[in-house]
Amino acid sequence: REDVKKPPPEKIDYFVLASSSYENFDSIAKLASQLNAALVSDFWIEHVIEQNCVGDPNDVRIHHTPLPAGGIPALANVKIAITAVKSRSAKDEIKAMASVAYPTMEVCRDDTFTHLIAGEPRGKRYEAATCRGDVHIVTPKWLEECLRRWERAPEEEFALAV
Repeated sequence: REDVKKPPPEKIDYFVLASSSYENFDSIAKLASQLNAALVSDFWIEHVIEQNCVGDPNDVRIHHTPLPAGGIPALANVKIAITAVKSRSAKDEIKAMASVAYPTMEVCRDDTFTHLIAGEPRGKRYEAATCRGDVHIVTPKWLEECLRRWERAPEEEFALAV
């Protein structure tokens, strides 16, 4: 019997990167891009099975899209503070996104922050940031967009509306 070669599929929707393959991230991400396929992690597959629902693999809030180690280089000197967000879980989500964006990103408890992530224009940190004048006051969407682009998003596009 001869081996019969099957033609490749016409379309690949998802390209799965096992967590053990992250050291080859760049070449795998390039291949997935060439195939116009969403790059997903094995954790995303587990999430799909657990939820019995295919979620958006590009939704940075669920952290299932494989990302290169080391974070976004342009965020290396960013120090964030968080104020006036809706809930404790929202604050925890922002901290989780910050740790993905740049693993050593500092969440400040003092006044050395460069970026204030705020849900509303209120609070002691908001007042301090406006007085200082050298702080970027942005919504949580700024951090989400940094993760989506995998680069520093322009702060002015996500400035907190007063």
